[in-house]
Amino acid sequence: MSFHQNVDASGYGEDRPAIVQGVRLAPGLTVLLEVPNLNGDDLAAIEAAARPLLDELRRRGLLARVDTPAESPDFQPAAPPRRIQ
Repeated sequence: MSFHQNVDASGYGEDRPAIVQGVRLAPGLTVLLEVPNLNGDDLAAIEAAARPLLDELRRRGLLARVDTPAESPDFQPAAPPRRIQ
């Protein structure tokens, strides 16, 4: 009696899975991108584009209001917070 292991070679030669990189926008919030490389300009653009999202999530109480090193002192929210009565 012999043992023969079946080998599944159906995926051989196909493209490798994409590289996924995470960018932490704030404590509790990370965005994942399927890109092989991010540079400083990419990170600055992501930070600037994420500011309105971060502001809205904080306004809704979905993200803690914690200052992160990524936020500059001159950060201006997209719209002033509104108080619901």
